[in-house]
Amino acid sequence: MRKLWTILLLCLVAAQVFSQKESANWYLHDRTGLKFQCDPPTRFDINFDFKQSTSYSDTDGNVLIFSDSRTIWNGKDEVIGNIAFANDNSSDPMLIPYPERDSAFMLFKFGGYYRDNLFYSIIDLKEKKGLVENNIQLTDNTVPEKYHFTSFTMTGSRDKKIFWLVTALQNSSSQIVDYLYFYKITKDGIAEPIRLKAPKDAIYEPRFSPAGNKIAF
Repeated sequence: MRKLWTILLLCLVAAQVFSQKESANWYLHDRTGLKFQCDPPTRFDINFDFKQSTSYSDTDGNVLIFSDSRTIWNGKDEVIGNIAFANDNSSDPMLIPYPERDSAFMLFKFGGYYRDNLFYSIIDLKEKKGLVENNIQLTDNTVPEKYHFTSFTMTGSRDKKIFWLVTALQNSSSQIVDYLYFYKITKDGIAEPIRLKAPKDAIYEPRFSPAGNKIAF
């Protein structure tokens, strides 16, 4: 059974960050996508085959940007940036809007051969080159030895001026999540992470509750 952990120390006053339409388009394996603007969801064909992906749509459900963690495309399927690098064992990328910066996004990804680094890039759809800043390292060698990252989860304020990105740090031997890193994201950038001990026997993927004040494992 999943365990619910209330984050009292952070006092997160949050809500579901993205509307249904902003997360309405999913890019999957076998050149297939799913659109969740109708019930049941409809399938659509795409020109790419993804092992993992992330996307963001406007409030009408039109795709603005998507990525497989290495290449970034706009809503017209045009490549606007490439962020692959050596020893890239990344997966589970995540796109979020840059707080209070119209048309800009942050793309988060894990990197390093052992998934022991966390990177982000900044993309601005109004800029001709698209990719503004490439592969900025967040972890700065703070990850303990024999640990690796497993996944992201995210919540934020209703006005989208503040986001909290949370990553789980798993012991490579026991496969138990021992630590959670909390990153506060505002228009001024990303604050130093808060590292908290995870609940006992937590495993793999933490997820925020819809209200944003609990984490489930």
